[in-house]
Amino acid sequence: MDAHRQYWNQQQQLFRQSLKSKNDHQATIRLFLNQHAMLHSAEMSHSGLWSFEDEVFEGLTEAQMRSRPAGDTNSIAWLIWHIARIEDVTMNLLVAAHPQVLDEDDWIQQLHLGRRDVGTSMSDSEVADFSNQVDCCALRAYRAAVGRRTRAIVSSLQPAELWERIDSTNIHRLTKEGALAEAAYELAQVWSGWKKAGMLTMPATRHSFTHLNAAYGVRRKLVK
Repeated sequence: MDAHRQYWNQQQQLFRQSLKSKNDHQATIRLFLNQHAMLHSAEMSHSGLWSFEDEVFEGLTEAQMRSRPAGDTNSIAWLIWHIARIEDVTMNLLVAAHPQVLDEDDWIQQLHLGRRDVGTSMSDSEVADFSNQVDCCALRAYRAAVGRRTRAIVSSLQPAELWERIDSTNIHRLTKEGALAEAAYELAQVWSGWKKAGMLTMPATRHSFTHLNAAYGVRRKLVK
């Protein structure tokens, strides 16, 4: 693991420790925002920090973004969609009880898509269709919009809110609003027992880091 990823992991540990200590809410939020910024494009946060997303996309053609090299089920485009959708639904529907970013600014039309779920349980052929259809420029713009909304949500959270359990009403919105395909309904059951702090440590950060690592692995097969 290179120095950037090692640093990110170290910062994640500090963030988790700060959450548990409950001693300095503002410091905890700053740690989150730095972690989060490194997982998005530099354009999203203007933080000046290393960007894992930019590293994945540097110099890639659109064809490469859509490509699924031998041995890889998912394209880079699909992986970016998946982490953007997970962040959108968990932070907006579950943490903030807000409408999804996807439902604003005609994102579905801009993305040239006919589906709105997070991608979990997609078949191989569905991933292929998605990778061929999605507008790659709109996809990155959508993820940046999700990231900016997340930062606003987290910046406004009060200390006690971090330890509130996810409201069951918002869990029901996952299926009602088509965020989960039927085969992925178990995600709603998993998240139903979580506190809001858990959404910050996993869907909004660690989950994105894990799948960006997968995207970087695909990139390495495409760029020799």
